[in-house]
Amino acid sequence: MQKQRNILIVTRDFSKEISTKFERIIMLPVKGMVDNLKGLNWDQVLAPKEMDSNEQEWFRESIFPLTLDNYPNNMGIIYYQKDFT
Repeated sequence: MQKQRNILIVTRDFSKEISTKFERIIMLPVKGMVDNLKGLNWDQVLAPKEMDSNEQEWFRESIFPLTLDNYPNNMGIIYYQKDFT
């Protein structure tokens, strides 16, 4: 049986959790509560490319440590740019 992948997406203004047979995707708004995310091993983290200084500070303090917990897997953070043009 294949292990379910955990994917964290940092969003601008909404939260949602989607689970399938193969993936568990958690969408968390910037400056959202991350207490319930601790202890999970993340396979992938996606975050907005452009964040203001307060959002960047929150990201460094809250989300970045979650990626360090998964250090042996060398998991990186993918930054996305929101473009609706």
